[in-house]
Amino acid sequence: MRATSKLARVFGYLIVGAILFLVLRQLYRSWPAVHAYPWQLRWPYLLASLALAQIAYIALARAWRSVLRAIDVRLRLTTAYWIFLISNLGRYLPGKFWQIGAAALFGRRLGFSGRDVAGSMIVYQLYLIPVGALLVLSGGSLPSPFDTTAFRWMAWLMVAALAFAAVWPHVVLTIVRPLARLAGVEPARWRLALGRRVAVAAQCAFAWGCLASGFGLFVLAVTPAPPDRIDDLARVFIASYAWSATWRFWRQVGLACAKG
Repeated sequence: MRATSKLARVFGYLIVGAILFLVLRQLYRSWPAVHAYPWQLRWPYLLASLALAQIAYIALARAWRSVLRAIDVRLRLTTAYWIFLISNLGRYLPGKFWQIGAAALFGRRLGFSGRDVAGSMIVYQLYLIPVGALLVLSGGSLPSPFDTTAFRWMAWLMVAALAFAAVWPHVVLTIVRPLARLAGVEPARWRLALGRRVAVAAQCAFAWGCLASGFGLFVLAVTPAPPDRIDDLARVFIASYAWSATWRFWRQVGLACAKG
């Protein structure tokens, strides 16, 4: 057990080291543009941004924990928060599947099924992505270059498909029963109560508001952008995040199905 814990710690250090290397490499490549930009630092905006980011991550951890509780996996909020926070670092590594894999690894170390933890992370993202997209689509014109009729139709179809899968995951798993059986997943376990569905969606919406506002405040904290642009910055953040998260999500699902 001690050897396993030591190996997991070494693995964690390697992940963090890889992330720092990639961030520093990107900074080095972009340094001329970074150095030439008229940066400035406004501490009140920066502190407010950091506070909103932490509140958002707590809300997201609660949303994920709510999905876990639907299949009788119970975690303390502090434990769920740290697993969620650390596993999210995997989004910055090449491959785009480390987030779910890291969460499953931590869950197994706590004595839970890796399949249950990975499945809960997928269901959680099924709520997060369409809720964010819905907030952007219902807020008027989209940020360029997404403000086209074709993109709106595609986005609404994506919201409808993911929302259906989020609200009735057991139905989707029943439809793809051969894949579910191959992965060792029982569809009936993923039947979420109405109150839990509403709670997860509401927590995701609240977290989106905090994350988007925090991003807008961060931009105001380090650039000369005017304060009246915070709404536009918030919508750009949600749109770009939801768009990239959609592709990352489907790649993660595809890899998970391939590994069975």
